[in-house]
Amino acid sequence: MTPAKKIMTNTVFGLLATLLFAGTVHAHGLWVSLYESRTHAPGHIVSAVGWGHTLPMDDFTSSPNGSVSLKEYLLVGPDGKRIDLGLPNPKPSSADHAPLAEVVTGDMGIRKINILKDSPEGTYQVAIIGNPGYFTRYIDSKGKMKMAPRPLDQIKDVKNVIESFRYSMSAKSYYTVGKWTEPAPLGTELEIMPMTDLSQVKPGDTVEFQINFMGRPVSTDSNSINMVTLVSDTFGNPNGYSLSAYVKQGKVSFIIPTAGHWVANIMLPHTVTPDGPLKKYAKQCKRLFITNSVSFTVNP
Repeated sequence: MTPAKKIMTNTVFGLLATLLFAGTVHAHGLWVSLYESRTHAPGHIVSAVGWGHTLPMDDFTSSPNGSVSLKEYLLVGPDGKRIDLGLPNPKPSSADHAPLAEVVTGDMGIRKINILKDSPEGTYQVAIIGNPGYFTRYIDSKGKMKMAPRPLDQIKDVKNVIESFRYSMSAKSYYTVGKWTEPAPLGTELEIMPMTDLSQVKPGDTVEFQINFMGRPVSTDSNSINMVTLVSDTFGNPNGYSLSAYVKQGKVSFIIPTAGHWVANIMLPHTVTPDGPLKKYAKQCKRLFITNSVSFTVNP
């Protein structure tokens, strides 16, 4: 197997694992890790791109165990102004020091964001938006099963479609200057919006989120069971489990048990039909898988 084919195969199987277990602590997750330093006024924020399984940092976004293509890495001010933070370098390099170790050098999107003395008060968002990806498994005219990381309308000689889906991921986190203000939606297809001041959460507090898909509230009914999972480096994540709650009329809430880094995540699967609300994807795929996460820090 050539290196290129090996990378594609690992990425495809990593993607399949992510989608099969999405919404659980077993999935490859995408999140934003923020670290605040206020020792030297007015302070600064260190941001990093989180990818993998273990909070608050785990792996590079391009890894043999699974990768994600990023489209935007943004800082969004209280007034909605967007600043490009620059995408992480997607190609880590490695040096083999067998039998001791392999040392991998790469970019996890670490950025230092200095707060200025005149920075406007309010809530700032750091967001990661991934490029949409596709995966199609099909039977060709010769009866052979094939796989391709492309949409249906870019594949020739398809006799029968076994599965075909589009997947997209996005993540965000928040920090405040002065006081918390209600953050504006970023406009991603699926979005978790905090209804609680996430800068002041303590163990035992309740946090509430609004969940929207294409601008409309997500809910749980007989046709769709939608859940948000909540995991932390101090609860769940080290032991392989998480908190979870159903989304009802667009709302979901949790009581936070411990201090630490927390990530709220949701994954929505949708069937695409030629005459349904997602008909614009009908020529590209049969299913959509969309994830969004919000991370925050709970202080003791």
